[in-house]
Amino acid sequence: MDHVVDLVKQTQFPWLMSNVYDNVTENTMADGYITHMITWQGRKIGLVGLVEEAWIDTLATVDPEEITFVDFVEEGRLLARQLKDQGADVVIALTHMRWPNDVHLAENAPEIDLILGGHDHDYLIKQVNGKFIIKSGSDFRNFSEVTLSFLDDGHIDVKVREVVVDSSFAEDAEVKTIVDKYTDVMSAKMEMVLGVMDVDLDGRFAKVRTEETNLGNFVTDIMLKSVDADLALLNSGTLRSDVIHKAGPFKMKDLMSILPMVDPLVVIQVTGRQIISALENSVSQYPSLEGRFAQVAGVRFGFDSQLPPGHRIDPENVKVQGFPLGLEQNYRLCTKQYLAEGKDGYTVFKGCPVLVNDEDGPRLSTCVVNYFKSVQMLRDEQKSQHCHRHSILTVTRRKTLTRQMSVDFWIGAETCSEESSSQSWYHANVTMLRRKSMVRQMSFEVTTCPTLLLPPDSSNVSHSKALLQRRSSIEVCEKESIATALAPQVDGRVYDISGA
Repeated sequence: MDHVVDLVKQTQFPWLMSNVYDNVTENTMADGYITHMITWQGRKIGLVGLVEEAWIDTLATVDPEEITFVDFVEEGRLLARQLKDQGADVVIALTHMRWPNDVHLAENAPEIDLILGGHDHDYLIKQVNGKFIIKSGSDFRNFSEVTLSFLDDGHIDVKVREVVVDSSFAEDAEVKTIVDKYTDVMSAKMEMVLGVMDVDLDGRFAKVRTEETNLGNFVTDIMLKSVDADLALLNSGTLRSDVIHKAGPFKMKDLMSILPMVDPLVVIQVTGRQIISALENSVSQYPSLEGRFAQVAGVRFGFDSQLPPGHRIDPENVKVQGFPLGLEQNYRLCTKQYLAEGKDGYTVFKGCPVLVNDEDGPRLSTCVVNYFKSVQMLRDEQKSQHCHRHSILTVTRRKTLTRQMSVDFWIGAETCSEESSSQSWYHANVTMLRRKSMVRQMSFEVTTCPTLLLPPDSSNVSHSKALLQRRSSIEVCEKESIATALAPQVDGRVYDISGA
C-alpha cells in the first residue's frame, strides 16, 4: 500500500476511492479522493470512484480485516446527492466492478447519471433504465468518446463513440519521448530469446478463463516440474497477455506479458475434499470470464456447467496423477502464494499446512526461464562449462524441497542421515528425485535405486557404472520428451461433461 501511495504522489491527476476505508489510517484506502469536481465548458462534473467487495479479495497485500467496505449503491447515492448539492450538473461513477454490479448500480442509484466501468476487459456499452454503462476495453486498445448534451428540460443526452487505437493515429511527440526513455532501458533484455516454441500459445482471456488451454498447460506443467508436488493449480487471472503468441522465437517480453507479476510458488498440503472445494470455486462463475478459473497440471477433472455453483464437480470425475481422488487422502499441491492466502475465492487453501513457503519456493517466471534453459542444454543449443545441467531451483531452494521429500522409498534411512559423511553427495543426487514422473517411466526396477544413490567409492566400480547408467537413462528420458517440450497441447485435463 505504501508503494501505491508513493506512486499516486508522482502523478498529476486525482485517484478516487469512495467506498473503502483503511481502519489504520482512518482515511480512504491509498488516500484516494472520496469525490472530485471538475469544470468543463462551463459545466460542473462530479466524480465518484466505486468498487465491488469481491475486488478487494483479489488484492494480495490488503488485509480484509483492516478495511471497511461500504455498499457501493448506498455510498454512490449519498455522494452523488452531495455533489449535486455542491452544484454538479452531472455525476459520473468511475467503477471497478463486474457487469452485474454495474447494472445493479445503474438500477438503484438514480442520482448517478453515467457509469464508466472497469474490471471487465472487453469493450461493451449497455443502457439500463436509460442510463449508459460504458466499458472501454483494456490495454488502451480502445477508448470511448462521450458527448454530453444538456437539454432545456433538465435531461442529459449521452452519445458514445468507440474509438479503436491503431496505426491511423499520428504519433504524439511528447508521449513518444517518455515512452522511449523507459523502453531503451528494458528493450535489450525484453528482446532476449528464451527459446523457440513449436506451436502457438493461446493466452486470450476468453479462452484461459473458461477452458483448458495449451498456455495454461505449459505454465502449470512447468510448475509441477519445478517442485515436489502431486498437482499444480493456477488461477487463470495470472495469465495476463490476452493474445495468441505465435510459434517461433519466444522472447522475454512475451513472458513478461504473460506473467508480469512476481509470483512465488508454494507447496501446501491439502486433502481430496479440499481439492474438490478448490475446483468448485474454479468453475463457480463459469461461463463468466473470471480469473479464478483454474489451469492445472497433475489433475484431470470434469464439471457439469448446467448444475448450480458448488455442485458442479463429482469426485468420481477427478483423478490425481492418473488415480481416482481419495477424499481423505493428503496431497501436495503447488500453487502461488496469492491463492494459498485464500484469494480469488480459494478460501479453502487458507490455513493449509505449508510444506514449501514463499521464501523458499521459486518465482513462477524464473521457473519458466530455467525451463527454457534446460531445454536448450538438452538440445545442445546452450553449452554448460560443467556436467551439471542448469537446475530449476537455487541450491537453497533445492535443500528446502529436499527436506520435504520422502526418500525412504529410494534409499535406507541410514543413507539419508544428516550425520552421514556422504551428506554432500546425497544432497547433490537427491535433486534427481524431482524428476520422479520421468523416473517412474524408466525400465529399470525400483530395487536398483538404493545402490544408485550410495556415495561414490573408488573400489565400487559397479556403483559408478550404475550411477552413470542412471544419469544417462534420465537424460535419454528427458531427450525423448524434448520433441513435445515446447509444443504443449490441450490434452483433456479440464472438460465440461454437460456437453453445453
